[in-house]
Amino acid sequence: EGSLDFDKRQFEAIIEENKKNNKILCILVTHLFGCPADFYGIKKIVGSKIPIVEDAAQAMGEKIENEKLGTLGDVGFFSLGRGKALSAMEGGVIVTDRNDLGGILSDLLKKIEVPSVLDRLKLAVKTILTTVLQHPVLFCLPKALPFLKLGETLYEEDFSIRQMSSFQKSLVGNWQKRLKGHQKTRKKNIIFWRENFPQIITQICAGQKKASLIRLPLLARSAEERDKVCLKSEAVGCGIMPTYPAPINEISQISEEFAGQYFPNAQQMAKCLMTIPVHEYVSERDRRRILKLIKT
Repeated sequence: EGSLDFDKRQFEAIIEENKKNNKILCILVTHLFGCPADFYGIKKIVGSKIPIVEDAAQAMGEKIENEKLGTLGDVGFFSLGRGKALSAMEGGVIVTDRNDLGGILSDLLKKIEVPSVLDRLKLAVKTILTTVLQHPVLFCLPKALPFLKLGETLYEEDFSIRQMSSFQKSLVGNWQKRLKGHQKTRKKNIIFWRENFPQIITQICAGQKKASLIRLPLLARSAEERDKVCLKSEAVGCGIMPTYPAPINEISQISEEFAGQYFPNAQQMAKCLMTIPVHEYVSERDRRRILKLIKT
């Protein structure tokens, strides 16, 4: 079948092969949308010789077995970008309990440039526009503001690295209390969807009852059905969006790395995946409108 898609037997075979050639730099475990990956199952297969990097970009504050996601591997990172569990519009957080990696990160931080006045001004404008446009009714407008790149999946090989500005620090002030507040709201909306969506709708991560996902992922029965729902949503401002438009082997910038490889499950998921907004700007009226659209 030639695919690694959720197939632990193939994963075990690759880890076993790596014992001969030692080509694997690290294993990246991703908690997509905030839905916990099977970290401990993966760790059992990988062992202790290969570093594990935890992509908790969308999972700040979430737990498995009472352990915080992002703190389980050798290195973990969280995103503070727009639409994440806690946002400073840009940037993120890297954590590690390894002294060697911690030292390297500390040295790197000392060399990073401070954002300019123009950088801070651009970020302030971007923050205001993004905050306003988060409301489902207004989410069709970003197409008229392409520089915001809302709803796009980008693969950028070259990007600047800057220290967090004082403006960004103010955006995440009192972050623990604010994060808990965001989680409470998202859980409330997710519970509503799960109790009211028709059974024909496939809900990803449905078994994670306590997860406060950043958006609720659903699988349509076909690409045509997904596109139809998203077009209707755009017309009436419901905020339902397609997500991750292609599997990794079809990302043009890195497709050569996957020459001859095909990932059918990932391709099918990319065609059928859509997400529902769950943030605090989603009102009771919005929930009813989205539910009506999905049911019809």
